[in-house]
Amino acid sequence: MIIFIAVGLGINKWLMLHNLLAFRRAVKIQSWLMQFVLAEQRRLCRAHMKVLEESFASGELESDPANLEYFEDLRSLEAEGRYEAVLIQLYQIDK
Repeated sequence: MIIFIAVGLGINKWLMLHNLLAFRRAVKIQSWLMQFVLAEQRRLCRAHMKVLEESFASGELESDPANLEYFEDLRSLEAEGRYEAVLIQLYQIDK
């Protein structure tokens, strides 16, 4: 989905730069596509958080204070709508 949105943003910019699309229309399209990015980040964040919750519940992840505190920090970021920050943190865990 993100690749589709990125391609859309690229096409939008190209059309605008070549005067094939009015600036006002290009800005509207860009705003619309960025709303899709935010929605996709929200969806991914919720999915990852659900997996973490299930992992704690099943015992796959240890429920030690450090892990639980980190999880609560991630939940706080998610509640603030900082989905990109949560995803970056989660993807760094995999590394």
